[in-house]
Amino acid sequence: VETQKDAFIAQIEHALKLNLPFVIHGRAAEMDAFEIMKAKAPKDHRIHFHCYSGSWNTARKMLEHFPNMYLGVTGLVTFSTASDVREVARKVPLDRLLVETDAPYMKPSNAL
Repeated sequence: VETQKDAFIAQIEHALKLNLPFVIHGRAAEMDAFEIMKAKAPKDHRIHFHCYSGSWNTARKMLEHFPNMYLGVTGLVTFSTASDVREVARKVPLDRLLVETDAPYMKPSNAL
């Protein structure tokens, strides 16, 4: 885990030097990613959290801290087990929500 955190920090620092946005895929590591970004990135940096699958509580904290953060939601939102993602999709402001296909890996479920 520490090696991954160190690599993430190095990528953030590189993106900042080049003035590039972050595109984060931090599945099951949303709070770790948020804590590192809070420590390393300016609040106004552009961030796309791809394939977000965390809780609304974490999403809310990230959106409040980073006004230029956008959350991507995939077909996972259609899975019966994805209640957290559905809550995020309902509550995130529409101007901060990205609808992603991530096909063919996160295709919508037929369950809904």
